[in-house]
Amino acid sequence: MNDRDFIQFLGTGAGDCFELYPPEGSEVNGVKAKKSRNRNVRHAPSLFISPDMLVDFFGSAQMQAYGIRDESIHHLLITHAHEDHFQPKAILDVASGLPHPWTVYGNTTVKHALDFASVHRWNASTENFELIEKTSEMPVQVVQPGQRLSVGEVKVIAVSANHMIDVKHLIQQEQALNYVFERGEKTLFYGLDSSYVLPETQKILSGFQFDIAVFDATFGLKEIDPFQSGHQNFAMLEKTITQFWEANLFKEDAILVADHISYYEVEPYNEIVNELSEKGIVLAYDGMILEF
Repeated sequence: MNDRDFIQFLGTGAGDCFELYPPEGSEVNGVKAKKSRNRNVRHAPSLFISPDMLVDFFGSAQMQAYGIRDESIHHLLITHAHEDHFQPKAILDVASGLPHPWTVYGNTTVKHALDFASVHRWNASTENFELIEKTSEMPVQVVQPGQRLSVGEVKVIAVSANHMIDVKHLIQQEQALNYVFERGEKTLFYGLDSSYVLPETQKILSGFQFDIAVFDATFGLKEIDPFQSGHQNFAMLEKTITQFWEANLFKEDAILVADHISYYEVEPYNEIVNELSEKGIVLAYDGMILEF
């Protein structure tokens, strides 16, 4: 494997990963004792695509844990504007100390959030916002589903995720993006924070065969309403994988990954990894590296 051609899972948690980020001065982070070490510790979801790309950003801590320098990053793709995936102030703080800007790719909410955070701060004493001098420029490219991009040495296609949709009223409460990445002969699907694949997404994906496919598996063995959660459990994941196989979207030796795992709803890593492996599914963990 070329030491430049890999992906690394910097964080594989879900929304309850915030227990790993206690308030300053707090002595307890609240994580269950049985999940307090090794591969059970799941930080905020983020993916590093060597040599210079991130997908989603909560902060620099996990990059530093795996020896990835802030200044090595040039491109940041955001899936959606939920706080476990996107921290505008943290992004701006990092960018202000870099010799070059990060180019951010995301939906209109991502752009508006970065624009707002760049010129406002919250004043707790007045309980209101106040204007500040803009300290750093943040190039943001607004991305629409179906849009094709050249991001460094990687080709990227954005597709719609099935996340936060009011089924009864057909209101997309939060536009979320999944991404297809192409580098050389390799293809990667990154599909977190999504229930079953939307038909328009399926249509775009039909043009690919994936070497690696990363799927949402937030709720593990817990029963959930597939039309309300905006996520998947293991049963839904198996159905989605079957759908992909039937549509011929995987190469024969494709690596299928379960990611975005809840602390409190999913059993510890060692209790579920073998069962998933028997079904041909790799259970992601923080720090995991795959060739790409």
